[in-house]
Amino acid sequence: MLKLKSSLTYINSVKLINVIVNIKTIQDGIMNAPKTEYVKKRLSRTKWKDRDYIEDLMDIERWILKFNERPTGMSHAMKMHNWCNAKQFDGIYLREYEQILKELKPKKYEKYIAEKKQYVADCKKANEKWKRDEKERIKKEKLEWKKLGGK
Repeated sequence: MLKLKSSLTYINSVKLINVIVNIKTIQDGIMNAPKTEYVKKRLSRTKWKDRDYIEDLMDIERWILKFNERPTGMSHAMKMHNWCNAKQFDGIYLREYEQILKELKPKKYEKYIAEKKQYVADCKKANEKWKRDEKERIKKEKLEWKKLGGK
């Protein structure tokens, strides 16, 4: 009988916690309001069935503001990496990330753009070097081919 009483107490306390959480959710609203004009504008153009997109953008806002772009765990890190991989300047929501960052943290945005320009320039140089090296390699292979008797 004692075991049943403690189980009922536990169940009642869980129910009470759920009621408190539900009341808090109703008071706060299910969705938070967007923080940036960019997301507000996107929200005004988005249909209900595509609401996940807006929720993702609001997650990016929270990530920039609340977490200072530092993930809180592995799954959070993977999600943010796929959405807006700022280190390699790609990702599903890269354009959106840039616009949100521009509004929320303008100085960080300027630094980000400078890094992006440098990254693009470095990639272009590396690609040009690879092309030159590839031409040189093919030229050497062709000479070796002819030395071996090829046409």
